[in-house]
Amino acid sequence: MKKVMGLLLILVFVLQAGACVDSSKSPGAEYWVRAKAEEFIDLLNNEEFVEAHSYVDSNLALALSPEKIGDIWLDQVDQYGSFSRVERIMVEDRIDYFLVYMICKFEEQDVEAKISVTREGEIQGAVFHPAGILPDVSQDGWIEEEVFIDNGEFVLPGVLTFPKEGGPHPGILLMGSGISEDQDGTLGPNRILRDLAWELADNGIATLRYQRRFTVYPQFTVNSKEYTPEEEYLDDAEAAVQVLLQDARVNTEGVFILGHDFGGTIAPILMERSPEVRGLILMAAPARSMVVSLTDLFDTMMEKEVAADWEKEIFRNSFEKEMELLRQVYGGTLKTNQQSIFGKPVSYWEYLKDYDAASFTEANVHKPIMILQGVRDYESTGSDFDIWKDHLLDHESVFILYPHLNHLFMPGQGEIRPEEYLIPANVDPLVADDIAWWVRSVLENKEE
Repeated sequence: MKKVMGLLLILVFVLQAGACVDSSKSPGAEYWVRAKAEEFIDLLNNEEFVEAHSYVDSNLALALSPEKIGDIWLDQVDQYGSFSRVERIMVEDRIDYFLVYMICKFEEQDVEAKISVTREGEIQGAVFHPAGILPDVSQDGWIEEEVFIDNGEFVLPGVLTFPKEGGPHPGILLMGSGISEDQDGTLGPNRILRDLAWELADNGIATLRYQRRFTVYPQFTVNSKEYTPEEEYLDDAEAAVQVLLQDARVNTEGVFILGHDFGGTIAPILMERSPEVRGLILMAAPARSMVVSLTDLFDTMMEKEVAADWEKEIFRNSFEKEMELLRQVYGGTLKTNQQSIFGKPVSYWEYLKDYDAASFTEANVHKPIMILQGVRDYESTGSDFDIWKDHLLDHESVFILYPHLNHLFMPGQGEIRPEEYLIPANVDPLVADDIAWWVRSVLENKEE
């Protein structure tokens, strides 16, 4: 439990650390950012944790002592053996900060490090997890290129993946979960959206995935006292749909929206606003209210985690304080927006309390819908799948259950535990095959 909670704790700091006000770009930025990240790793490897602590910004310095930083690094050594070198390194400019991806060679396992560096050169977050593995698909038949999604206020980087030959191709906008780190749908070492993009390209389908606003402009959540899923998802997703529709390589009559997890919960609203879009794909999309979903998820995780009773009690007390506030929002008794609930303002939860995803979809989405669910998923569960079926069974819908897949649509055996998400894996190719089959059948039916 400590390993899982520890990774989540550090992830919070990567996503929520405040950005610096200086957003100017320097020509040699990649060189010095790479050097700063490598120096930080060298200090950790030499167990110079006090010096490493001096590299972090003030927010992270308050949260993590030199001893805690040392514990995080030594935990990697305990799990994966001695560190030898950094093998690959890539710098991504996130506009207000840099994100450095590093493959660190340990004795028993490659480890991916993601280090967030401010434009002043301070470390504002770091995540370590086992390095992921690439999907087993040929990369000869398709290419990827960088695109930008501009909603008139914010510009977000994205990746368009499309087959080299033929065209125009069907195109799918990929909307990720609420906790994924980036445009690849990264959770630990795994990348659900990247896997889907490559596997769908192998099936002749183009995709667009992009960085969500709050990862590119982290100061938005700091400066905005009120925001909703409109700002978090929908405003930018509407602009992303237009990027697909305006690309000559994409069949404008064959554009679809795919939402995973909360991206699937909110995708029907985007679908209703996008008359040009041909169909909707929902993967492990919660249909229950957030109060019910979060409570069930927490209870399930507590049952699966191995920890001392006093540790579980601490987590439960903290969770219950947040849930009590959320229940007040849903009951209409908490109106102030000065209160944050699970890291979101009250306005965010007020928006969701009035939104019933399945009922909204039944009433407002009059296009083909595909609903996919893994049986080994304890986040979005069979209860959610049944709700979607109850509302959409008479709709133009297809429902598929995968007995051996988890929430990330990655295969496993037996009872699933949270640690499974930290095991490098790939999305089962059968999922992309099924999506490609359905997309083509929808387009063929239209032609008839």
